[in-house]
Amino acid sequence: MSGQEPDTPGVLATGSGAVAARDVSIFGTYAAGRDLHIGQVQIHGAVQPWQSPAQLPRDIDDFTGREGPLREARSILERETTPGGAAPPVLAVFGKPGIGKTIFAIRLAHRLGVRFADGQLYVNLRGAEAERADPAVVLAEFLDAVGIPQGSVPVGLDARERLYRARLAGRKVLVVLDNAADEAQVRPLLPGGCECAVVITSRRPLHGLDVSRLLQLDVFDADQAVELLASAAGAERGGRGTGTGSADRRALRVPAAGDPHRGREAGRQAALESWSHGQPALRRTSPARRAARG
Repeated sequence: MSGQEPDTPGVLATGSGAVAARDVSIFGTYAAGRDLHIGQVQIHGAVQPWQSPAQLPRDIDDFTGREGPLREARSILERETTPGGAAPPVLAVFGKPGIGKTIFAIRLAHRLGVRFADGQLYVNLRGAEAERADPAVVLAEFLDAVGIPQGSVPVGLDARERLYRARLAGRKVLVVLDNAADEAQVRPLLPGGCECAVVITSRRPLHGLDVSRLLQLDVFDADQAVELLASAAGAERGGRGTGTGSADRRALRVPAAGDPHRGREAGRQAALESWSHGQPALRRTSPARRAARG
């Protein structure tokens, strides 16, 4: 056995075996005549029993305005997640920044949680940031979450992708890929098991993926915006009336619809101003309107 590669190209071969309850993988081995040249040896620790991951972020209490799309999305994923299918259903949600894609995906995932009894995987892919999440690193984290020790995670994206799909095969797992940059970042993270399901969020539609449905989230209409702000202000104040007219509702369209987080804060500020001065909370000069300019 030699520690150097042969001068002439050999035949690439791989092998594995078991030593003391551990897996052994040999990578980059060359057979040249009677010499065996080994490029890399990796000894893996014992694989742990299946662990059901529960990685979903916390849901919010005052979610509002998306019940129709939620029902549609849930119907798609529940209908198509059946044994014997060719591939897992994939729902790709897209829309402009701040429209509420992450909140929508998290609420949907929590509602589907009971159906996916083997766990939920979640990752923020940071697609809009300078340093996007590396799919290889994400796969290592996912594998660790389902019982594959870090020492057993293979080197290389392709090997990790194969192990990830093998590990999830036959399992009911929901995978949420939030803030995706593009198809190339997402594709290695898609499970192969038909009983799994995937929810993706991104700023642009991912036409290059084979998805069950592309779902666009749009801004709230005026009624939905008012509902959001009323929810943010608190139910105990909701019965007092705000004197909201059609012009005031139009003024709320941007802050509440474009960014639900901003809408909630604007609602609280507007309500406080109304209750302290006895004036309509939803007027054009309220903090809700000023927040829209920020």
